[in-house]
Amino acid sequence: MSVPSDFRSDADVVASSRRLSFRRRLAVMTAAFVMLVLLVFAVSAWLILRSSYHQQIEADLKAEFAGQLSRRIPVSGWASIQTQLDSRFGANAGEVGVSSEGRVLLLAYGPRRQEVYRTAGWPVSLSEDQLPEANQLQANFPRLGTDIDAPGLEPFPNFLKAQDFRLSTVKVGGDEWRFGGVEHPALKVFVGVNLSQLDRDVAMRFQGLLVLIPVALLLSMIVAWIISNRAVRPIRHLSRTIAGIRINELHQRVSAVDEDREFIEMIAVFNAMLERLERSFAQASRFSADAAHELRTPLMSLQAGLETCLQHAGNGSDLQISIAGMLDEVRRLDTIVGKLLMLAKADSGKLPLSLESFDMRPLLEDLLEDVELMAADRQVSLHGPSVIEVVADKDLLIQVLQNLLSNACKYGQEGGWIRICVNQAEAEWHIDISNSLNANGLIQLDKLFERFYRADISRNRQQEGVGLGLGLAREIARAHQGDLILLNAEDSSISFRLILPQ
Repeated sequence: MSVPSDFRSDADVVASSRRLSFRRRLAVMTAAFVMLVLLVFAVSAWLILRSSYHQQIEADLKAEFAGQLSRRIPVSGWASIQTQLDSRFGANAGEVGVSSEGRVLLLAYGPRRQEVYRTAGWPVSLSEDQLPEANQLQANFPRLGTDIDAPGLEPFPNFLKAQDFRLSTVKVGGDEWRFGGVEHPALKVFVGVNLSQLDRDVAMRFQGLLVLIPVALLLSMIVAWIISNRAVRPIRHLSRTIAGIRINELHQRVSAVDEDREFIEMIAVFNAMLERLERSFAQASRFSADAAHELRTPLMSLQAGLETCLQHAGNGSDLQISIAGMLDEVRRLDTIVGKLLMLAKADSGKLPLSLESFDMRPLLEDLLEDVELMAADRQVSLHGPSVIEVVADKDLLIQVLQNLLSNACKYGQEGGWIRICVNQAEAEWHIDISNSLNANGLIQLDKLFERFYRADISRNRQQEGVGLGLGLAREIARAHQGDLILLNAEDSSISFRLILPQ
């Protein structure tokens, strides 16, 4: 149910239609926040994991230099050393399913500094001059035995374990390698580990995480939509309750029972506003009713006096013409006062209704006969069932229909048409009254039901009326638990719908 126009302006409607709903904004903001968190988490995790792997490589390289690479190793043992290094530094790659081939480079020199071993596939662009300076060890260690499947059995001096081996980063063919070396009288050896390949391995692991980000975003939006839907459920309940309060039902209050604490204050503020509105509206309605009621007696006396004077005035005299003009104005003023009094009663919800059940079809036919007399140049038609049974105040209903049809006659296009269509919709009767029009944009549709409004095409004293008819007709329809609405409006035609319960 939409908020009634009594409490909502057109500017509010246009502004609210241009911005996203609260639920959509919450879902979008949640998705954006989740995406930001996932990106921060992914980047942080990648940096932490990368740093952890680099630190592990650093520690493992230093352990190798402090261990078996500081021994005297026979020429035949370097192939096994290569296998052990590949296994050790290929462990991280093995964790992510990447081969360890091409991850470790080994270069060894003998006692006379002749080359005794070089890793197969050694980069051509990497020369010995690019390698870092080897760490010098002055100790002379025992020769490594032929059984090198269990290295580390020989005791190593404590000073060697505590020594800080320097490592350097060397860039080869676009990849970064972490190199270190050790030199003592028995040998000189360099070992390098491919850091760039390690970074690619880590990136490959996070590619799977990136695939999950859209899924996580979609799930977060769905969850946010469900949560926001539950969050705005009390607001929708309040909106429906508030929308049901019409201008003549300001005595109603919104109940705060079973509402969340966050909404109780809002309900209290709205109820306080309703109380102030009710007080002000009651005072205005009481003033209008009292003023209209007090004016009826002097107007009736004035009308009676003028009628008496009119009878005694000479026929065709200037005095008779003047009195007749004044009498017309008094009668017109009396009509206005009567309508104001009826509107005041309708506003206060005290419009008396004498309900009766009757067939409205003969009534419509009689009214159309009057229309044919008032506007003989119009094409008049009635469409609808043969029996239109309604329960209404017949006199007030006649007043509503007369107002609509008289407007169609007075403000319709000369030589045009007037049409009444009656349809049954569920438990309601829809009486559509349409007529041709030549408005040329002079009618302000949003003001048609405002009191004392008259379209520019009717702003002359030759057309009777003060602009109270449509407003009063709508109040009478609402008093019958129905309504009167503007169904359609164009420069060439206009249509009103009178809704009455069956």
